[in-house]
Amino acid sequence: GIEQLQGFTIYTTKRSNDLRKEYMEYSYKMDRYGLVTDEVDPVSEDHLLDATRYIISYLIRYLGITT
Repeated sequence: GIEQLQGFTIYTTKRSNDLRKEYMEYSYKMDRYGLVTDEVDPVSEDHLLDATRYIISYLIRYLGITT
C-alpha cells in the first residue's frame, strides 16, 4: 500500500501538518540484521496515511488511474 502512495505526488494544504508529520515519521520494522522488512513499525501513527492510501487504492482500482 505505501508503495502506491510513493508513486503519486500528494499535495496538502497548510492546515495538514498532521499528515506531513505522519508521512515523515512513517517507518518499517527492522530485522535483527538491521534490514528493513515489509512490516510497519507499530509505533508509527498512520491514521491519515491509511485514509489517503484507501483513496488512492480506490482511484487505481475503479477509475484506472496509474502512476
